[in-house]
Amino acid sequence: MSGVSTSNNLLAKIGSVLLLIPILNIFGLVLVLWGMRVFVEQYKDRSIYRNAAVGTIFGIVGLYVLTVTLISFLLSLYFPSVVISTTDSGTIITRQITPLIGFNGVVAFSFILLMALFYRRTLNTLAACSGKRLFRSAGIMLFIGSIVPLVCTAVVIVVNQILLIVLNTSFNGSLAVTTVMFSGSLMVYVAFILLAVTFHSLKQTQPLEI
Repeated sequence: MSGVSTSNNLLAKIGSVLLLIPILNIFGLVLVLWGMRVFVEQYKDRSIYRNAAVGTIFGIVGLYVLTVTLISFLLSLYFPSVVISTTDSGTIITRQITPLIGFNGVVAFSFILLMALFYRRTLNTLAACSGKRLFRSAGIMLFIGSIVPLVCTAVVIVVNQILLIVLNTSFNGSLAVTTVMFSGSLMVYVAFILLAVTFHSLKQTQPLEI
Protein backbone atom coordinates (compact mmCIF):
# COMPACT_ATOMS: atom_id res chain seq x y z
CA MET A 1 0.00 0.00 0.00
CA SER A 2 1.48 3.32 -1.01
CA GLY A 3 1.91 6.35 1.20
CA VAL A 4 1.66 10.08 0.59
CA SER A 5 3.94 13.02 1.29
CA THR A 6 3.56 15.03 4.48
CA SER A 7 3.03 18.52 3.01
CA ASN A 8 -0.41 18.70 1.42
CA ASN A 9 -1.52 15.53 3.18
CA LEU A 10 -1.57 17.53 6.43
CA LEU A 11 -3.90 20.08 4.82
CA ALA A 12 -6.22 17.29 3.72
CA LYS A 13 -6.28 15.90 7.27
CA ILE A 14 -7.04 19.29 8.82
CA GLY A 15 -9.67 20.01 6.18
CA SER A 16 -11.38 16.65 6.71
CA VAL A 17 -11.74 17.45 10.42
CA LEU A 18 -13.12 20.93 9.71
CA LEU A 19 -15.73 19.32 7.45
CA LEU A 20 -17.37 18.04 10.65
CA ILE A 21 -17.84 21.55 12.08
CA PRO A 22 -20.76 23.65 10.76
CA ILE A 23 -19.70 26.96 9.18
CA LEU A 24 -16.03 25.88 9.27
CA ASN A 25 -16.82 22.97 6.93
CA ILE A 26 -16.63 25.33 3.95
CA PHE A 27 -13.00 26.13 4.82
CA GLY A 28 -12.45 22.42 5.41
CA LEU A 29 -13.62 21.65 1.88
CA VAL A 30 -11.12 24.16 0.46
CA LEU A 31 -8.28 22.60 2.49
CA VAL A 32 -9.25 19.12 1.33
CA LEU A 33 -9.14 20.35 -2.27
CA TRP A 34 -5.69 21.85 -1.73
CA GLY A 35 -4.56 18.59 -0.17
CA MET A 36 -5.65 16.71 -3.29
CA ARG A 37 -2.66 18.20 -5.12
CA VAL A 38 -0.34 15.69 -3.48
CA PHE A 39 -2.38 12.80 -4.85
CA VAL A 40 -2.09 14.23 -8.36
CA GLU A 41 1.69 14.26 -7.95
CA GLN A 42 1.79 10.76 -6.51
CA TYR A 43 -0.67 8.94 -8.75
CA LYS A 44 -0.06 10.99 -11.91
CA ASP A 45 -3.78 11.50 -12.45
CA ARG A 46 -4.98 15.09 -12.92
CA SER A 47 -8.62 14.00 -12.85
CA ILE A 48 -8.29 13.61 -9.07
CA TYR A 49 -7.85 17.36 -8.59
CA ARG A 50 -10.05 18.39 -11.53
CA ASN A 51 -13.12 16.50 -10.29
CA ALA A 52 -12.50 17.62 -6.71
CA ALA A 53 -12.23 21.26 -7.83
CA VAL A 54 -15.58 21.19 -9.62
CA GLY A 55 -17.14 19.37 -6.67
CA THR A 56 -15.74 21.94 -4.26
CA ILE A 57 -17.41 24.80 -6.12
CA PHE A 58 -20.80 23.13 -5.81
CA GLY A 59 -19.99 22.03 -2.27
CA ILE A 60 -19.25 25.53 -0.99
CA VAL A 61 -22.72 26.69 -2.06
CA GLY A 62 -24.41 23.52 -0.80
CA LEU A 63 -22.70 23.48 2.61
CA TYR A 64 -23.42 27.17 3.15
CA VAL A 65 -27.13 26.75 2.45
CA LEU A 66 -27.18 23.50 4.47
CA THR A 67 -25.62 25.26 7.47
CA VAL A 68 -28.23 28.01 7.29
CA THR A 69 -30.93 25.34 6.97
CA LEU A 70 -29.72 23.42 10.04
CA ILE A 71 -29.62 26.61 12.09
CA SER A 72 -33.16 27.41 10.92
CA PHE A 73 -34.22 23.89 11.89
CA LEU A 74 -32.92 24.34 15.42
CA LEU A 75 -34.57 27.75 15.70
CA SER A 76 -37.87 26.29 14.47
CA LEU A 77 -37.93 23.97 17.47
CA TYR A 78 -38.25 26.99 19.76
CA PHE A 79 -39.66 29.61 17.40
CA PRO A 80 -42.05 27.90 14.95
CA SER A 81 -43.00 31.24 13.39
CA VAL A 82 -41.32 34.59 12.90
CA VAL A 83 -42.72 38.11 12.89
CA ILE A 84 -42.79 39.59 9.41
CA SER A 85 -44.41 42.94 10.10
CA THR A 86 -47.16 44.70 11.98
CA THR A 87 -50.11 46.55 10.48
CA ASP A 88 -51.36 50.01 11.44
CA SER A 89 -53.95 48.39 13.64
CA GLY A 90 -51.23 46.57 15.56
CA THR A 91 -51.92 43.15 14.08
CA ILE A 92 -48.80 40.97 13.97
CA ILE A 93 -48.17 39.14 10.71
CA THR A 94 -46.15 35.95 11.09
CA ARG A 95 -44.72 33.40 8.71
CA GLN A 96 -43.95 29.76 9.42
CA ILE A 97 -40.25 28.82 9.37
CA THR A 98 -40.76 25.15 8.51
CA PRO A 99 -41.70 25.58 4.81
CA LEU A 100 -38.63 27.79 4.35
CA ILE A 101 -36.47 25.03 5.81
CA GLY A 102 -37.83 22.58 3.25
CA PHE A 103 -37.14 24.93 0.34
CA ASN A 104 -33.61 25.77 1.55
CA GLY A 105 -32.98 22.08 2.13
CA VAL A 106 -33.87 21.21 -1.47
CA VAL A 107 -31.51 23.91 -2.74
CA ALA A 108 -28.72 22.77 -0.38
CA PHE A 109 -28.95 19.09 -1.28
CA SER A 110 -29.20 19.85 -4.99
CA PHE A 111 -25.77 21.47 -4.83
CA ILE A 112 -24.44 18.79 -2.47
CA LEU A 113 -25.61 16.13 -4.94
CA LEU A 114 -23.60 17.85 -7.67
CA MET A 115 -20.64 17.94 -5.29
CA ALA A 116 -21.10 14.25 -4.51
CA LEU A 117 -21.15 13.28 -8.19
CA PHE A 118 -17.74 14.84 -8.81
CA TYR A 119 -16.18 13.97 -5.47
CA ARG A 120 -17.26 10.37 -5.86
CA ARG A 121 -15.13 10.13 -9.01
CA THR A 122 -12.14 11.50 -7.11
CA LEU A 123 -12.70 9.22 -4.12
CA ASN A 124 -13.12 6.14 -6.34
CA THR A 125 -9.82 6.94 -8.03
CA LEU A 126 -8.12 7.41 -4.65
CA ALA A 127 -9.57 4.11 -3.43
CA ALA A 128 -8.18 2.29 -6.44
CA CYS A 129 -4.75 3.92 -6.23
CA SER A 130 -4.23 3.88 -2.46
CA GLY A 131 -6.00 0.63 -1.61
CA LYS A 132 -8.16 2.45 0.96
CA ARG A 133 -11.71 1.20 0.42
CA LEU A 134 -13.06 3.77 2.88
CA PHE A 135 -12.54 6.42 0.20
CA ARG A 136 -15.09 4.59 -1.93
CA SER A 137 -17.42 4.15 1.06
CA ALA A 138 -17.25 7.87 1.81
CA GLY A 139 -18.17 8.65 -1.80
CA ILE A 140 -21.14 6.28 -1.70
CA MET A 141 -22.40 7.67 1.62
CA LEU A 142 -22.04 11.24 0.36
CA PHE A 143 -24.04 10.38 -2.76
CA ILE A 144 -26.78 8.59 -0.78
CA GLY A 145 -26.96 11.36 1.80
CA SER A 146 -27.51 13.95 -0.90
CA ILE A 147 -29.93 12.15 -3.20
CA VAL A 148 -32.24 10.54 -0.60
CA PRO A 149 -33.59 13.90 0.71
CA LEU A 150 -34.34 15.05 -2.84
CA VAL A 151 -36.14 11.82 -3.76
CA CYS A 152 -38.12 11.74 -0.50
CA THR A 153 -39.06 15.40 -0.89
CA ALA A 154 -40.38 14.71 -4.39
CA VAL A 155 -42.42 11.75 -3.04
CA VAL A 156 -43.87 13.89 -0.23
CA ILE A 157 -44.91 16.60 -2.65
CA VAL A 158 -46.52 14.12 -5.09
CA VAL A 159 -48.37 12.22 -2.33
CA ASN A 160 -49.58 15.48 -0.81
CA GLN A 161 -50.93 16.64 -4.16
CA ILE A 162 -52.68 13.31 -4.77
CA LEU A 163 -54.32 13.44 -1.34
CA LEU A 164 -55.36 17.02 -1.95
CA ILE A 165 -56.95 16.21 -5.31
CA VAL A 166 -58.54 12.87 -4.44
CA LEU A 167 -59.49 13.29 -0.78
CA ASN A 168 -59.34 17.07 -0.46
CA THR A 169 -56.95 16.70 2.47
CA SER A 170 -53.21 16.66 3.10
CA PHE A 171 -50.70 15.85 5.81
CA ASN A 172 -47.95 18.01 7.30
CA GLY A 173 -45.64 17.82 4.31
CA SER A 174 -43.37 20.60 5.55
CA LEU A 175 -42.60 18.72 8.75
CA ALA A 176 -41.94 15.52 6.80
CA VAL A 177 -39.57 17.32 4.43
CA THR A 178 -37.74 18.94 7.35
CA THR A 179 -37.25 15.54 9.00
CA VAL A 180 -35.93 14.07 5.75
CA MET A 181 -33.51 16.98 5.32
CA PHE A 182 -32.16 16.47 8.83
CA SER A 183 -31.68 12.74 8.19
CA GLY A 184 -29.86 13.50 4.95
CA SER A 185 -27.58 15.91 6.82
CA LEU A 186 -26.61 13.12 9.21
CA MET A 187 -25.66 10.84 6.30
CA VAL A 188 -23.55 13.59 4.73
CA TYR A 189 -21.71 14.04 8.02
CA VAL A 190 -21.15 10.28 8.26
CA ALA A 191 -19.47 10.53 4.85
CA PHE A 192 -17.27 13.34 6.17
CA ILE A 193 -16.33 11.19 9.17
CA LEU A 194 -15.32 8.32 6.88
CA LEU A 195 -13.26 10.74 4.80
CA ALA A 196 -11.50 12.10 7.88
CA VAL A 197 -10.73 8.60 9.18
CA THR A 198 -9.32 7.57 5.80
CA PHE A 199 -7.08 10.61 5.45
CA HIS A 200 -5.71 10.10 8.95
CA SER A 201 -4.99 6.43 8.24
CA LEU A 202 -2.75 7.21 5.26
CA LYS A 203 0.95 6.69 5.84
CA GLN A 204 3.16 9.74 5.52
CA THR A 205 6.05 8.82 3.26
CA GLN A 206 7.67 10.34 0.23
CA PRO A 207 5.63 10.23 -2.99
CA LEU A 208 6.05 7.06 -5.01
CA GLU A 209 6.49 6.97 -8.76
CA ILE A 210 3.83 4.93 -10.51
